[in-house]
Parts: sequence; C-alpha cells; structure tokens
Amino acid sequence: RVTPRHQTSDQSHPSLPDHPPQTKKLNVLDKSKMDWSAVKAADADVEEDLERHKKGKTYLEEQEFLKRAELREYEQERDARLAGDVRTRGRL
Repeated sequence: RVTPRHQTSDQSHPSLPDHPPQTKKLNVLDKSKMDWSAVKAADADVEEDLERHKKGKTYLEEQEFLKRAELREYEQERDARLAGDVRTRGRL
C-alpha cells in the first residue's frame, strides 16, 4: 500500500539531511576576540588599565611633548656652553 506524501512515515523527510547541522568553525579573529573578552572579564585590573590608557595622551601629543622637551634641553645645554665661553660672556 502507498502512503500519501502528506502523511508521516517512519522515514525522515527527504529534504532534510540525515546528519545534524554542523556548527560554524571559528576563525582566528573570532577566537581571539572571545579569548580577549574572557581575559578582560577574568581580570578587572586589565579593564581599568585599558580605560586609564584611553584617557591618556595620543601618539601625536606625546611626540609634540618629546620635541618640546628635547628643544628645552638643547637650549639649556647651549646656554650653559655659551655662558662658559670667554668670547660671549656678558652677551647673554
């Protein structure tokens, strides 16, 4: 006897695969993101350090500061050198 298609049978539906659906494989970026989230969640000090660093100076601000400090140091050394030079005494 032939059963109509709309009735259920012991066999699985022909359009469904026999194996369970495979999970999506993790790529390196997703795995790293998960690992980093776990590290931050496990250690609150890391999160505080990151927040403190965000509030700090940017790279360009730091470079400008270093240039100003180097110029100031050069001027101090130059002034000390010229102050000790006999030919330029009294001109500073």
